[in-house]
Amino acid sequence: VIDRLSGVTEDITPRKEAELEVKSHRAFERFIMNLCTAFVNMPADSVRETFEGALGELATMIDADRAAIFIIDDKTDVLAVKYSWARDAASSGPTYTEFAFAKDNPLRERILREGLLRVDDVETLPAELGEVRRRLIANNVGSFIDLPLVRRGKLVGLYGFGTVGRKAVWSADIAARLAIAAEVFSNAIERSQMEAEVRRHRDALAHALRVGT
Repeated sequence: VIDRLSGVTEDITPRKEAELEVKSHRAFERFIMNLCTAFVNMPADSVRETFEGALGELATMIDADRAAIFIIDDKTDVLAVKYSWARDAASSGPTYTEFAFAKDNPLRERILREGLLRVDDVETLPAELGEVRRRLIANNVGSFIDLPLVRRGKLVGLYGFGTVGRKAVWSADIAARLAIAAEVFSNAIERSQMEAEVRRHRDALAHALRVGT
């Protein structure tokens, strides 16, 4: 009969956490490389599919329920959804599609100054943002993180991620990764817009030639 045991135990939790962190970093690096390749080889007829697929993959990596790319209208200062993604459970709810984003909007000033806007609980938004707060709550958004899309020193839009019916806290490390991805998205958006403009001019010229003929 064994009445005594002796041994040594080792807490491997820190080591496991470090291994998971390394694995996460490598997965993100692969994602960025694949994303760059996808955007470079992106056919004109699969722009939406490529952008929204990338949003979904990135949202899954950071455990978000919704993701969207918003583009600012230079004339109206309205921020409107250009591309979006949602989990199945979140897609049936209302979608926050557009809102005013004037140059004196305190959220706009903050996101440009700090490089991101992270709100862990939308109910804590200040009183002067009552309309924004109301619409977010109406859309059942619990937390969100938005980052600026900047090209040639100009704010052209935002891209962001949110949770539905729950709250989340995204770490500084995740925010840094999202900032890296923002650069890739910004470049791809500019390229896509330029190609679309070229196609419009080409189609207009072809139409004019047909009319002339």
